Amino acid sequence: MVKVQWISGFKAISSSPAGQYLQVGCYSKVTPTEADAEITIKEAGDFEDLSINVTKNDDSSSRNFVIRKNGGSGNPSISITGSTTGFFEDSTSLSVVADDEVNIFFQGTTSAGDIEIDMVSLTFDATTDTVIKYGSGMSSTGVNIKEWSINAGTTTGDPETDAQTDVNQAGVFKNLQCNVNANSRTDSSTYRFRINGSTGNQSISIATVTTGIFIDTDSDTIVKNDDVNYQIDTTAGTGALNMWMSIDFVGTDDVVTYTNWGNETTQALTAGSFAKLCDHTDTAFDTTEANIKVESIGDTFTLKNLRVNISANTLVKANFARPNTDETLGTWKDEGAGTTDIFNSIDDVVGSGDSTFIVTDDNPSADTARFGLTNITDPAVSTGHIIRIRADKENNKTTELKWALLQGSSTVIHEETVSDLNKSSPTTYEYTLSAGETDNITDYTDLQLRIIATVSGGGPSTMAQVFDFEFQIPDAVAAVTKWRLRKNGGDGNQSIDIGTSTGILEDTSNTDEIADEDDINYEFETTATSGSITIDEFDILGDYAGAAPAAPVEQIQGMIIG
Repeated sequence: MVKVQWISGFKAISSSPAGQYLQVGCYSKVTPTEADAEITIKEAGDFEDLSINVTKNDDSSSRNFVIRKNGGSGNPSISITGSTTGFFEDSTSLSVVADDEVNIFFQGTTSAGDIEIDMVSLTFDATTDTVIKYGSGMSSTGVNIKEWSINAGTTTGDPETDAQTDVNQAGVFKNLQCNVNANSRTDSSTYRFRINGSTGNQSISIATVTTGIFIDTDSDTIVKNDDVNYQIDTTAGTGALNMWMSIDFVGTDDVVTYTNWGNETTQALTAGSFAKLCDHTDTAFDTTEANIKVESIGDTFTLKNLRVNISANTLVKANFARPNTDETLGTWKDEGAGTTDIFNSIDDVVGSGDSTFIVTDDNPSADTARFGLTNITDPAVSTGHIIRIRADKENNKTTELKWALLQGSSTVIHEETVSDLNKSSPTTYEYTLSAGETDNITDYTDLQLRIIATVSGGGPSTMAQVFDFEFQIPDAVAAVTKWRLRKNGGDGNQSIDIGTSTGILEDTSNTDEIADEDDINYEFETTATSGSITIDEFDILGDYAGAAPAAPVEQIQGMIIG
């Protein structure tokens, strides 16, 4: 048997005189009603080593953070000092037996100011088999069937594949459970466990307007890489159903899984984004590592088999040509009425700001300007060639803008026409070159932008304005995209080169030794300048120094709560 660290997290908690409750090891929003936060424990054991990471604290008063059992407070308990951030811990324990109901209570305060807790860690030492609860929350209105991720907050799937979780080890799911806190349904609802798109053995029928905790003690055996999810069936009647859902898992391998399943997020393109060891919403990512790290508690162990599951990946490293010389200007001038080097007013990243621009005289007629573009290298591919311009007009007359990418001063690679620019509303226009148009470019060091503005119709005098232009192509050097483990603020041994890949990627060659109070998190890093990536799941295995239990080992669960 191995002690297992249950890792949860939640974000901003507003001041509340009455205090707030949250679930242990399952998804939930904080609630003022204790019954809505309770989970039923099905395995005897001890909760101990409560630890939290307070990353923001605008509350000047001290507040307690305590485990509650069957409606009474006990240990572990933490006192959060007013206006103080950082890790707080209590190593005392709370014994539980099967069918005890537990939750976490966050003491109320009359002081103003919010507090943010980005990690809640609690060790569970089971008497026999250790089982982790994977939890999720849901709200359903109307007549429908919805699939939900087993532990991704309120993530619903349509199609079902969007809610499925790929399981990283064989084992048994059991004790399907739900806590229904609001139910105005006029007909019964059904809550099911699903495996690979089919209904499993576990199912709960929820009668009309009934609330409370419901448990199905059946079980479902799965193999590694099976896809699992919940399903809620409200195909008859009307009204709303609100509840949190959970299920227990006992693995068959001699390892523990730190898992971050069901986290489908289009990751922002930053130089370095950090991810929590266990989390299930977009808030799993943060550019500040201190807000993300999880502190290990207990025995020394080995982390191995770093894994990430990517369903979509359009990341590319792009190269850009932007205006760098004036060729011909017509009546065009810069925002300060200057007529020299006005290219400097339109050479920024498109959409990065509209304080600089070039503008025509009043009521232009085929007013033409050309600008040389910076030299770029032929990427030797015919895809990913995009031209963008940002422009508007001042006043009401019809204002046509023709804009073209040229090779040399006259060879048109592509020309676009905006029949009437938006008034006083800078708008970005974009076009992707066809393969044939791209292949017509023979010299990437001799490209130009041409713009032609024409105002027509009645009304007050009107001018055309251009704010920025750019020509994007793939870089000759591919983007480098990595997913890695971090330990104590430095790179761990495990790293995955993602590149342009999708699917399940795994590092099976390297390991990282973790000691008590080591800080652990993931890092996503890319040199890409365009595109996005959808990360569905990520996890890692923990091998506890060969001290594997005789009984099957559990998976370690982490949830975002809030």
